[in-house]
Amino acid sequence: MAFLFLFPQMIQSLMGYSALQSGLASFPQAVGVVLASQLVGKLYHTVGPRRLVTVGLTMVMFSSLPFVFVTLTTSLWTIRASMFLRGISMAFAFVPLQACTYSTISRADTGRASAIYSTQRQASAALGVALLSTIFISREHHLLSSGVQDITAALSGYRLAFAASNVFALLGAICAYFMIHDEDAAATMVPR
Repeated sequence: MAFLFLFPQMIQSLMGYSALQSGLASFPQAVGVVLASQLVGKLYHTVGPRRLVTVGLTMVMFSSLPFVFVTLTTSLWTIRASMFLRGISMAFAFVPLQACTYSTISRADTGRASAIYSTQRQASAALGVALLSTIFISREHHLLSSGVQDITAALSGYRLAFAASNVFALLGAICAYFMIHDEDAAATMVPR
């Protein structure tokens, strides 16, 4: 979520694209999620959540890497392709994560578990927005106080925030590898 909070601001304020163009540039991510979700649903039963989430978050990191090096002249097609790959990556991470989260929950506790999961997801998204925004603003203000031009300072701030989001994705992949156990999700891994 934090990435999608900063990304439109960057391409609108620095690259001069309209809100519609910004939305169309980020839309391929949603297409990637929809398309890959079908595949991930099939792979979940044979591969298991641990590997899918770990690979998915690692793919999120690599597919987001172009944004660390974005320039004011980066092609919209490059941005769209990266967003599409991010969407595929996110499906690999979040679809199995949600499935395995509920795998050990009884029917009677499903409502409470759903509320807790939803609250945790929203709180984490808000924390991510706050962290990346703070990184962006801190970097931009530091460079502006050093006499760097506005656009250069802002671009550097966005790049650093995107780099931080990649670090968070990598940390998530490491946590998934060590904390998710396929045997705990065995009940949800039965093909239907």
